[in-house]
Amino acid sequence: MMTKRKLSVLVSVYNSMPYLPMAVDSILEQTYADFDFVIIDDGSTDESLEYLRSHKDRRIKLFHQSNQGLGAALNFGLQKIDTEFVARMDGDDIAVGNRLERQMERMVADPELVMLGTGIAFTLDGKKTAFPPPMPINHKDIYSILYQGGHAISHPTIMCRTNVLKNIGGYRISGVGQDWDLFLRMCEVGKAANLSDVLLHYRLHETSNAWSSSEKAIIGKQFAVESAKMRRMGQKEPSYDEFTRKCTQPNTRTQVIRKVLSFSDNAYRLAILSSLKSNYPKMVAAFFLSVLSNPKKLYLYIMKKMINLHR
Repeated sequence: MMTKRKLSVLVSVYNSMPYLPMAVDSILEQTYADFDFVIIDDGSTDESLEYLRSHKDRRIKLFHQSNQGLGAALNFGLQKIDTEFVARMDGDDIAVGNRLERQMERMVADPELVMLGTGIAFTLDGKKTAFPPPMPINHKDIYSILYQGGHAISHPTIMCRTNVLKNIGGYRISGVGQDWDLFLRMCEVGKAANLSDVLLHYRLHETSNAWSSSEKAIIGKQFAVESAKMRRMGQKEPSYDEFTRKCTQPNTRTQVIRKVLSFSDNAYRLAILSSLKSNYPKMVAAFFLSVLSNPKKLYLYIMKKMINLHR
């Protein structure tokens, strides 16, 4: 009699070629090999679906739907999963070979842990990596930084207890910005942590929709933080649609703030890309502009550095 698998790896794919084979192989070649690989093709228009259909590995469970956005695709995938743990992965990143093994060891050893991320390093070509951002490793620091709108856990690295993820309702935002809201709600029902080691190479793209969708991501982050504040005060949370309508109403101050924050995020992304290309003068200039336009980003960065120095 076969023993039921404990882990599923969940990935949503949308036009991920030519990087998809490297991402898929990095999961299939993990040292921890006993998992279901649930892949949702979210309406790809390139060769992604054709490539996935050609794969013969029996662990792969492939599903296809029309394009609905990352959060919606992941919710669809969650319905197909009944294992104790679920790990996330993106269709263009690269998992280090022992990532799943390390996370499974920690999750099994600590029953109070509901969500576990890892360190990341950014990559452009899949080989050279740079700018591993500091990550808090304990629950208190992770929640505190998330609550302030800071980066404290990386979405494609997380492993969660499936029942907890389902019990909180999965993803409430179908598209960009779905991660912050999920993280805060997971932190409110259990313990979160990060492994300090870099176990995922996070791919950046020079022609990425992240550049044009950064304002939507900021709205998603602001919604997540505002909702968390309402829950803390015992007040009713806004719906995402209601919050979005309020954010996008003609209001010069609100629009300017969002555009400045978007500029800061894109300047930071440019700094990382410049580092990966060894263009250090451009890296320094872009990082300076990022911090100048959003000093809180530097404050949170230094906070995470100090946390790591004193752990």
